[in-house]
Amino acid sequence: MTRPIARALLFPLAMAALLVGIYTAAMHAPTPHHLNITIAGPTAQTEPLPTSLRGALGDTYDVSTVTSMGKTFQWMNQTQVLADLDTLIRPGGGIALVSTGPRNSTVRPAWLDIIESVCTDVIGPGYRQEHGPVAHPAEGRDEALLRSAFSRIETARWDQTFTRTLDELIGLQYSFSYSSPAVLGTRQAAFEELLRRELTAFSPNGTFENTVPIEAVIATRPQLPARSRHSHARRQPSTRALTMSENDIAQGVLKPRIGLTTLRPAKMLLRDFTQ
Repeated sequence: MTRPIARALLFPLAMAALLVGIYTAAMHAPTPHHLNITIAGPTAQTEPLPTSLRGALGDTYDVSTVTSMGKTFQWMNQTQVLADLDTLIRPGGGIALVSTGPRNSTVRPAWLDIIESVCTDVIGPGYRQEHGPVAHPAEGRDEALLRSAFSRIETARWDQTFTRTLDELIGLQYSFSYSSPAVLGTRQAAFEELLRRELTAFSPNGTFENTVPIEAVIATRPQLPARSRHSHARRQPSTRALTMSENDIAQGVLKPRIGLTTLRPAKMLLRDFTQ
């Protein structure tokens, strides 16, 4: 009785051992191939990085740089801007549109209501509509991208927390069209005095935190076939442009395995214009 049972178990045990051996041999030291990374930032800082990374890491990463814009793209002549960028952005490059998204997963901080109240008191009711940007174009952003040369669209979303000092928060208000020094005019001193007093009463330690939803849209030219892409990469200074993973972006920085400057992903560009 024992021998038939042993024979019955022999085949499944052998198959299990074979599978373990095959997968162990194939996966004991996995290495990435064509991991997708997009770099956004000032040209002087980002220009050398793709070449340096490719030279050190080979096919481990597909690296490229992108032109970055915020919400202002919504009020541009999008068709014309995209056509102009197509003549300026080198092969393998692309466009990164980074902005805040709908506040579905984050809580609006109470100090924003204080700013709204002060702006209403000093500038007047309806100040955003009167002095804010013009209405959005009839055509949506994605529709314009799909009609352009940069019709390959990928999107990453995450929540990011900003912490600002009192002076930074007040300075930020002057950067908005509806509460700029030009709009405030002779009311600027009174506006700043009232805003500083109210915000200090709310947060005596002078720090203000806000977690906002961020959306990064990466638009690139359609991919070339694999063989054409690799031959193209040898002729051009950049390979195809792809997004880094959402997890990489959410970390705030991406540090390569070699001694290069830390990369600044698109989310870092938001600090200057996100309330």
